[in-house]
Amino acid sequence: MAQKKQSREAQDQEPARGKTRSRKRQGKAPKNEGPKNEAPKNEGPKNEGPKNEAKGAAKSEYNDTHYCLAFIDVRTRKAQEFEEHLAKTTALFNEQGWTMQLDLELDEFAVCIGGASWAHPTKYLHLWKMENLDSLLRVMATAADNADYAELDQLVRGEEQNLAVGAPYDPLRRQGTRRPRKFDYYLLEELDMTRSRVARLTFRTAMNHAKLAMKKAYGWKLCYALIFATGTINRYAHVWGVPRQTRDEAVKFYRRLHDDGADLTWRKPYQAAVKTWEQSWWFPADADPG
Repeated sequence: MAQKKQSREAQDQEPARGKTRSRKRQGKAPKNEGPKNEAPKNEGPKNEGPKNEAKGAAKSEYNDTHYCLAFIDVRTRKAQEFEEHLAKTTALFNEQGWTMQLDLELDEFAVCIGGASWAHPTKYLHLWKMENLDSLLRVMATAADNADYAELDQLVRGEEQNLAVGAPYDPLRRQGTRRPRKFDYYLLEELDMTRSRVARLTFRTAMNHAKLAMKKAYGWKLCYALIFATGTINRYAHVWGVPRQTRDEAVKFYRRLHDDGADLTWRKPYQAAVKTWEQSWWFPADADPG
């Protein structure tokens, strides 16, 4: 009887253990399998989505090149002295991660394509490549203690500085720190752009065609393409290198950007994106403009 009683108890306990196991298996499924399946769904949009979108936006709007564009007025009789002090202070800026890309003087005989000439024989254009936009304060603080820079500053009648980032089609983005070759003349065009992001993106694509067309036909080179980070919103600046022998002919062609009858693939995107524009001619400060 004792054996029968134990066997019955064993039979009663076996189904109970079986049910317990099945409940444990059913209970573990949501805890172990559920989070495994749901985790990638939750982590994907939170972690990967914004990063990818941010990268895409950065590539379409700017690149990681930073500039300081300065326009400087110097007393005419002090121009030579200014250039001498500038040569002495260049090393100071280099130590802070700044490199001089352009040292130009306004062509006093030039006539701006977009309006009246603002010719001034002692107006300089300096373009610096900088590590980041925050380095300006550090550089100015260091320069304030430099005797040569203090002398240089005394010769300046007026100065306008703008910080900028490189446009997506800025050639320096691919050239790295290597500067383009020196040209006889430089055309600076400052463009006030529309607020339409679609029009600006279309314009940037068109500029890739424009720079190739101007180089093939006339030897022009788009040396720098900037988007201002300070000053006027949505302002772009292009610096074209222009050979002496093709300057006049190329200017006539370039005027066609503003001619509704011109048959240029990049004219319509240019007109749709650019609201107002100013253009001026410059030459290297150490060259004879002759």
